[in-house]
Amino acid sequence: MTKREFTSIILKLMGVYTLLTYLTQFTVGLVIAGNMIKQNGSLSKNSIEAIAFLLIPICFYIIVPALLIVKSNWIACRVIKNDGEFSLGFTITKEELLTVAFCCIGLITMVTVIPKLTQSISQILLTSTDLKGVMNSSGLITRYSTLVAYIVQAVIGLSLFLQARGLTNLWHKLRNYKGPVSNLPEN
Repeated sequence: MTKREFTSIILKLMGVYTLLTYLTQFTVGLVIAGNMIKQNGSLSKNSIEAIAFLLIPICFYIIVPALLIVKSNWIACRVIKNDGEFSLGFTITKEELLTVAFCCIGLITMVTVIPKLTQSISQILLTSTDLKGVMNSSGLITRYSTLVAYIVQAVIGLSLFLQARGLTNLWHKLRNYKGPVSNLPEN
């Protein structure tokens, strides 16, 4: 494995982890923006500005990790000028390294999301029993959307942890996909 290949893998994994980390902010931001539009009935200049200030940073957190994933080879070429073989002291293939890294990302994601998930569930249970009828519907929608986002994040983390080898094989197939091959003769 070369230095650039190793750097490219690390950049891709950073992008995947960052994307998973900000998944909840993205979904909550969309729900809040939807509630702002629903409550106002129409889009005023102030509500458009508020929605823009809410969604622009969230979109930034989605675009940057996606660029890290897609352009990791290009970034690695710019960062590592003198490419050569990279030795860790033991032999490991790119696929094995990627499998271990997916397991680690899944485990870190699970460890990070479990406290948030339990806190979100407890908040919903406390507000549903103590404040019936007091809490407005947009607050409940926000809490439920946060809970759903945490559940999705936990499922993604668990699948990364348990299905790392299959995900590595899928990653390899997608990278080597040549597109549909036409058997028609050229004219």
